[in-house]
Amino acid sequence: MKKRYSIPKEQCTCSISELYDNVAKIMGVSDLSKVVYDCRKLSITKKVLDCLYEFYHSENQSDETITTCMLLYGPKADLKGDGYEVEVEDGFVMKGV
Repeated sequence: MKKRYSIPKEQCTCSISELYDNVAKIMGVSDLSKVVYDCRKLSITKKVLDCLYEFYHSENQSDETITTCMLLYGPKADLKGDGYEVEVEDGFVMKGV
C-alpha cells in the first residue's frame, strides 16, 4: 500500500538521511534509533528533490556528487505534483537490529 504525505520545505532542505528520518516522523515513527530505510520504497516530487540539491550545494558538493548520491542512496524523484510531497510504500521503514 502507498501513502502520500505533505512535508514542510524546511524538513526537505537537509541530507538524504535526515529526509528519511523526517518522513518516518511524519508517518508516526517515534523511536528512530534502530530503524533501517529502504530507499526504493520512497518517491518524492521535484520540489523535494530541489531542496535536497539546495542543501548539498550549501555543503559545497558538485552536481555530479549529488547525483551519484541520489542514484545510490536517494529516493525516486518521480512523484507527480507541484508541492512538497512524498509517497511511501510498505517496507520503507523497517526495524533494525
